[in-house]
Amino acid sequence: MEIRLAKSEDAKGVSEILAQAFAPFRDLYTPEAFNATVLCGKQIERRIATEGTTVLVAFEPGALVGTATVSQWPMNKFYIQSMAARPGFRGVGQRLLEHIKQMAVQEGRDGLVLETWTPLERALRLYEWFGFVKTGKVRNYYGIEIFEMEKKLRKNQE
Repeated sequence: MEIRLAKSEDAKGVSEILAQAFAPFRDLYTPEAFNATVLCGKQIERRIATEGTTVLVAFEPGALVGTATVSQWPMNKFYIQSMAARPGFRGVGQRLLEHIKQMAVQEGRDGLVLETWTPLERALRLYEWFGFVKTGKVRNYYGIEIFEMEKKLRKNQE
């Protein structure tokens, strides 16, 4: 599996990954929250073109298998705005997190931040295993309650 920056021609595939990854949870989301999470190809294209935002894709020969979007966050951190993998592909999330951490360390960032919610149990286990901890910050995201998690990075970490 390799990870690279997304190109505009990847937008449809990224949208499909998001749709497949979040489909099992659709009934738990409000329609607005689901639509803000599972973006269409045009929205992904805009995200790819947005300065300060990095869209990554994980791929194996012939197929995109995962994606993550990272943006700059106050206090010298990276914000993991979105992350998903096609069902049935193991280890994609871990590889994406490792890649994002490496990017952050290379840029001298102090940490990684993300927001998630309780029904995403597998994702939560991955984030906790990777060293993310809840910060106590909670907010309403289109009618669902999401909470913030952070992983601090040491300055000399590699």
